[in-house]
Amino acid sequence: MFSIDFTKAKHVHSNQHKIIFSTASFQNGQYIHSFGEEWDLNSSTFQLPFGSEGYNGSIILLYAVYTDAGKRISRFNRIYIDTGSDGVQYPYFEQLFDCNYSYPASFILNGNQCGFCGSINELFSDFIDLFEQGIIAPIQPPTPAEFRLILNPVDNGNIVVTGYQEADGENYYFNEGDTAQLQIVPNSGYEFDTWSGNDAEDLINIDGTHYSILMSKNRVLAPSFMVVASSFNILSITPSDHANLNISGFDHQVGNDYYYLPNAAANIIINPLAGYDFSHFEGTGAAVYIQLGHWYFRITMNNNYTLQPIYTQL
Repeated sequence: MFSIDFTKAKHVHSNQHKIIFSTASFQNGQYIHSFGEEWDLNSSTFQLPFGSEGYNGSIILLYAVYTDAGKRISRFNRIYIDTGSDGVQYPYFEQLFDCNYSYPASFILNGNQCGFCGSINELFSDFIDLFEQGIIAPIQPPTPAEFRLILNPVDNGNIVVTGYQEADGENYYFNEGDTAQLQIVPNSGYEFDTWSGNDAEDLINIDGTHYSILMSKNRVLAPSFMVVASSFNILSITPSDHANLNISGFDHQVGNDYYYLPNAAANIIINPLAGYDFSHFEGTGAAVYIQLGHWYFRITMNNNYTLQPIYTQL
């Protein structure tokens, strides 16, 4: 909607003059030239329609004052709209005003002060032709920066990552400003311990199992897991200098303690050194083991057990 204050228009009389609008617009992937929207100044207001559903695009609106006989008596002025009714910016016409009068399709307009060379028809038709030929290229939005999240691999657990654009092994690629979502999945018998690395301080703990981190730069994170002692049954074996022991079936070992998942089989093979022979077991495991072969024994780990092999000298 436009309006005019005739008290400030000293040389314009409503019954003798009109304002003519000309537009070049970019909408729905097309460049459109419109000429000849006239504002009869007998009306102090004028409405220039853009459609009932808004205008999603950019537009240059040039206007000047004419006599009723069609003679232009003012310089052209400009209105440049680069944001559509959808709130998106369409800066496709910026390149029109940077060539210092060197071509009818390129001239300088600052604010509402307008210098002009060539006719309006020359201006818009040439401008649109140059765009269609690709000589004047639309300004493309910058490609978002890409940042990488590296998760150092660990045993005893896994980290599920979401929100990335692509992944390559333990490398996850995100657009700048994206948020990486991390879900902790410990293996059976383990629980999450801590994060390490320079980026650990930027992690946001959501609920103890889920974390997030803003991908504003490249990130490196290393999770670690620890044993849940109550999830294992422990076989404690007293070592000896008289034999070599082969212990198997355990999840992990800490010194002479072997950690087994409940009801797992602890297999024990005794290889006495020269001059010694195996005699028997002592400890709580001595009452529950079964013998599978010569010097080959098994205990079902449904509890914690101690076991001390006893040897005799030959």
